[in-house]
Amino acid sequence: MEQQQTPATPARARIRGDITRPAGVGPSATYPPMTWSRPTTAQVLAGELGGIGKALTAALVSVGVLIGAALVIAIALAAVVHGFGIDVSTWY
Repeated sequence: MEQQQTPATPARARIRGDITRPAGVGPSATYPPMTWSRPTTAQVLAGELGGIGKALTAALVSVGVLIGAALVIAIALAAVVHGFGIDVSTWY
């Protein structure tokens, strides 16, 4: 079995990092030009309202979690104070 000899690449191509392609080999596929469809105003508005809705939902959930945490802290603090035998209601 004979081994094929590959032609030596020129020193300049090796130094610059150029990629040399064998003769007769071209690109494997051709692609159509890229095109983008222009969205209508309704599509843009629907996307923006969806984003605003998500942000509003996240804000409401965050506020609810913070209020819930504050209530838990207040109840725990009242239980600790009551556990020490201090009646806070007489201070009002």
